[in-house]
Amino acid sequence: MTGCSIDIEPPAATYENVQSLVFDRGCHSAQCHKGPTAPLGLHLGPGASYRGLVNVSSAHGNGLLVSPGDADNSHLLDLLRGVDANDQPDPDNRMPPAPDDEVSQVLIDMVTTWISNGAPRSQAPTRLTVLNLFDAQDQPKTPLMPDRIQVAASHPLGNADASHMSLVDSNGVKVQDALAVTSSTTDLIQIDFDETTLPSGDYTLIIADSLTNTAAEPIDGDGDGAAGGTFRFEFQLSPLQDLTSATFTEIQEYLFTPYCDNCHSNDDQDNYGGLSLEAGSSYDELLNEAPARVEAGSPDTSLLIQRLEAIDGTEMPPGNPLPQAVIDIVRQWISDGATNP
Repeated sequence: MTGCSIDIEPPAATYENVQSLVFDRGCHSAQCHKGPTAPLGLHLGPGASYRGLVNVSSAHGNGLLVSPGDADNSHLLDLLRGVDANDQPDPDNRMPPAPDDEVSQVLIDMVTTWISNGAPRSQAPTRLTVLNLFDAQDQPKTPLMPDRIQVAASHPLGNADASHMSLVDSNGVKVQDALAVTSSTTDLIQIDFDETTLPSGDYTLIIADSLTNTAAEPIDGDGDGAAGGTFRFEFQLSPLQDLTSATFTEIQEYLFTPYCDNCHSNDDQDNYGGLSLEAGSSYDELLNEAPARVEAGSPDTSLLIQRLEAIDGTEMPPGNPLPQAVIDIVRQWISDGATNP
């Protein structure tokens, strides 16, 4: 239409919009800042992102990621804009990385305004997020390490203790003795099962809406945007904990798929060493394509083991090392010939 113009109202500079329009679309949805392989342990899911960004030092040594009230010295903006500390183009450190689309200037301006306004927290009801057990479709993954779950809250909690939580097995039978809140900050709960060895199987972590924030308001347990409701997280303890050896199929199901293919996918090989660990591709890429990452019969000289054990200083998964017992299972598979029956 000629002679017409449309004024589009820019999004409000709130934490909710920063989360939904920037992080959920480009950093947390199908990318790497989620799950156990989140680079540098930085999770950008709802609630977790605030704790990981605000007043947190940048791993690049460029001050704080988000310095409330000081947008010019908030390294998050440099990453979104793809510039270095001197405001010079730095495409290698742009977030999200190529080939993903750049964050639009409208959204960068929104983030800038939010930081300049003091980076206030959300005013929505308190939400809970399990930090490290979701895939790209926000479906629960099979955890490899079954002795710990971390739950982040979008607001400071006022009464985070085990009295509001329970653990049930697949038959609905409570196994409360295995549940312990071993550490809790204002917005992060760590639940351990170390005191009791649980058998492999399906479990549900239940957190009741009697858990409240510091304003004594109940959590939004069911995620419908309103206070109230029970938070449930279903998960499966991995059979790898019960094994001394494993087939390649088991290693794929309980290691590569839940812990590696968020980054090492068929779509993102150029960004992650040209290696896909997706089911159907991983075996050939590990053994049959140059450079081979696995030398059958020789775990010590296999690049896969060197990465898992961080022998050369490069740790995989980054920021979340595997238990040696699990690495030993992979070692045994390689020693036995690295077959894929």
